[in-house]
Amino acid sequence: MFKSIFRTVTALVVSVGLFSLQCYALQCEDLFFAQATLKNPFGQRLLRSLEFIDFPDILVAIAASNTKPWARYEKSERYLGRKESLETRWNRAISLDLKNQSIVLQMQELQQVFSEGTTHSFREIPIDDAGGDIDRLGDGLGGFDRLTLSQAKALEENPLLLVDVKPDPKGPGTVLARYRYPTAGTYNKFRQFLSPELLGDLDKADAAGQLTYNISNRNSVGPIFRDLNKRIIAELLQARFNPGQSAITNYQRMIAIHPFERSNSAGLVQSDHTTPNVFNRFLL
Repeated sequence: MFKSIFRTVTALVVSVGLFSLQCYALQCEDLFFAQATLKNPFGQRLLRSLEFIDFPDILVAIAASNTKPWARYEKSERYLGRKESLETRWNRAISLDLKNQSIVLQMQELQQVFSEGTTHSFREIPIDDAGGDIDRLGDGLGGFDRLTLSQAKALEENPLLLVDVKPDPKGPGTVLARYRYPTAGTYNKFRQFLSPELLGDLDKADAAGQLTYNISNRNSVGPIFRDLNKRIIAELLQARFNPGQSAITNYQRMIAIHPFERSNSAGLVQSDHTTPNVFNRFLL
């Protein structure tokens, strides 16, 4: 009985995944086309969950006999004090009418839904531990992910991330990589995206030593760093803002730079952490 149920659910996951990828290739807005075309109730709900649950995590949930993969993150969400399910908040977010608002206001309004009103400002402190769990060195930069050569190439081509790549002892076809999200401490990597005014303030702060901090304690950054970090995020978002897209689509694309302290993972564009374009997703 269990094997039969598992095979059925797995088949649905694969079918929905392929269906969503086809829709994504056709640039279907928020998978609404796919939602309308797919008639199976479980499949509809599963397809919607691909917009706010990482695809590998959905597969893990299915493998663990979880018949509600859209609830994959609920335990951690409850730990953070969230009262409503992530699915409920996502459905509310995609129904918001945020046309004609700036990207800053769009992002903040949507973030307020996901965080249940607990945050409104952009991230002040760095996120340097953005790698995986391989070879954690205790240097504050976290561990590494194992990537194919094409994945590593895409990651290194991302104009915003500070990337560290090293050989993989397991073979020549893969490498180990980790990266740091854009912050005031890494601004020279992406200075071409910033305004002259902000660059002037960053250069001045850098010369005064106000952008240095203990990388093992990201809360050690000072007030100048925190203010500049928020300004950087606002300008990066504005630089890639597409007013022709819906607010939730812009949110899915731009959440990739982790503009907030928490609740930064919602979007099909960044769902599969194994494909090369995921690591270049801010440019999509």
